[in-house]
Amino acid sequence: MTYILQRFLSGGVLIAGSLSAATAQPADEDLIAKGQYIAIAANCMACHVGTDGTPYAGGNFIETPLGAIMGTNITSSKEYGIGNYSEADLAAVLHEGKAPDHMLYPAMPYPDYHGMTDEDVTALYAYLQTIPPVDAAPEGETNLDFPFNMRFLMRFWDVIALGEVNRADGADAQVARGQYLVDHLGHCGTCHTPRDALMMSDDSRYMGGAMIQGWEAPNITSDPVGGLGNWGVQDIVDYLKTGRAMNAAQAAGPMGEVVHYSTGKMTDDDLTAMAVYLKTVPALETEGQTVPVIQPEAERTLAVLKYGSIREELSVALKKTDLPSGETLYLTQCAACHGVQGKGQPAAYYPTLTGNGDLRRDNPANLINVIAQGVTHATLYRAPLMPGFARDLDNAQIADVANYTRVQFGGLEQSDLTEDDIALLRDPRPDLPFLIKNAALLAWIGIIAALAVIAGIIWLVLRKKNKPSESQA
Repeated sequence: MTYILQRFLSGGVLIAGSLSAATAQPADEDLIAKGQYIAIAANCMACHVGTDGTPYAGGNFIETPLGAIMGTNITSSKEYGIGNYSEADLAAVLHEGKAPDHMLYPAMPYPDYHGMTDEDVTALYAYLQTIPPVDAAPEGETNLDFPFNMRFLMRFWDVIALGEVNRADGADAQVARGQYLVDHLGHCGTCHTPRDALMMSDDSRYMGGAMIQGWEAPNITSDPVGGLGNWGVQDIVDYLKTGRAMNAAQAAGPMGEVVHYSTGKMTDDDLTAMAVYLKTVPALETEGQTVPVIQPEAERTLAVLKYGSIREELSVALKKTDLPSGETLYLTQCAACHGVQGKGQPAAYYPTLTGNGDLRRDNPANLINVIAQGVTHATLYRAPLMPGFARDLDNAQIADVANYTRVQFGGLEQSDLTEDDIALLRDPRPDLPFLIKNAALLAWIGIIAALAVIAGIIWLVLRKKNKPSESQA
């Protein structure tokens, strides 16, 4: 409690003695190179890349349950970026969510960056000051509804949300490094840990999975059914490095961005440390998941195809006229790449669907998003991008394809997705906690109550002032 009161009374910023308020002197090349790696490990680019791909120019919007929040220009531009920031300013942003002139929203994951070391902040600052300036403001701006548009309220949220830094004390060096990368630089919990009634990370469900931007950030605890229990350390490393693992898991959506901009560029030692740490995370069950998302290694099979077999099988299959809609759509839209039997083309990086994790999940959100939106980031050399079918298939057809593939290749006993289910999955309505959903009403009630109290106090003061004294009476 003393810690919280000290932070609140000091304006929400911890003063770090090692950080200078003055602008840093030009840094040496080694420090800048380290800072560049910190920016990669922290995945700064995914949120701050320009809409035209210009590094760190800003302008992309992050969809949150409270509204769209824009990633800002963080180039060295003095007018539009962070060129005027001191190292202490950057530390306040990363550790406390406080920019020089306003409070930040936790779409910028400062609750996790809160644990960044001063040494890493120093290196990151040195690197960011070398980013060529983009002297233009991004189009648009963050504009949340009342009362969330009142940024000063974040000061009160931060007092509750930002506690002592979590460190893997007592762990060996590799596990400690992995925990630092996962929990702080990589901010994995921002997506993979669900939120509580105040939209803070629910530590009781640490890494238990959550929904983000309509995608499922899955359970990444050590649970063998819904989590990483059937993954080996090298499988996790492969996935983080290439976006693919075991011929059964592929990164898409927000995770595809993470691999593309961040983990795919990290060292094998750091990826191994992350994997080793994740294997230590206590297992949590995934509600509704009854079959292992990733089958045990002994049950996995690797497709062996002979040249031309997909063409031959597809030619035969398309001659049939009595096929259900889902199978017909699969054959005409998907089988040329993934094969009539769903074996894919591993040598050409077309994923197998047989035993594929996204087909085995109880939550079909990621499968539906991949069908509709495709896969937009290729992390392997010459790996093909998957096109989205949102313009070619309506929701009923997407439901038919999903149902067919989940049962035929995913091994589920049944799949009964409907057109309405697909519509909801493609345009999700966030299930907000009561306090957040009714924040505007509660804020107005609070304002009215406060005004009523003030009016009552004024009335009492005036009444007492105007009341005749006993001597006058």
